[in-house]
Amino acid sequence: MPTLAGIFLLVALLYAVYRTSMEDHRRRSLLEHEMSSARELQQVLIPETFPSIPGFAVTSAYCPALEVGGDFFQIIPLDGDFTLVILGDVSGKGLKAAIAVSLIVGLVRVLVENTQSPAQLLTKLNRRLCGRLHGGFATCIALRIDPHGNCVLASAGHPLPISTIVS
Repeated sequence: MPTLAGIFLLVALLYAVYRTSMEDHRRRSLLEHEMSSARELQQVLIPETFPSIPGFAVTSAYCPALEVGGDFFQIIPLDGDFTLVILGDVSGKGLKAAIAVSLIVGLVRVLVENTQSPAQLLTKLNRRLCGRLHGGFATCIALRIDPHGNCVLASAGHPLPISTIVS
């Protein structure tokens, strides 16, 4: 026959298991909500429509490796019918990378108001990001296309987009 102390011990153990289960469920729900918010933020940062670029057809598909990722792109119309295409990647995945992407896209949108040169844009972006990615890094390519299809390209950390053969 179980003793009174044994019954109390069993009830205490069951209560502890119940409390732990409820706390785990609460934490999972909070994390799912935060990831959902990060996905929504990332969707706002990905262009839904693209400006018309004469002579070019533009389309995109974005599929992050995890719930949210560190890849980004922007297609920004400039004065004089120029178009700026920004393509980049932030180190890491998940929420930290998504937050870094939001910082970078915001900075690009502000900097492009005063700087339309791809090299100058990336230089200014680098200056503002230096020390803000907490041990992470970002790579980026900036491409400016003129109405005749001529391009100016600058790269920060990305491999060269076109390989040249030197003989």
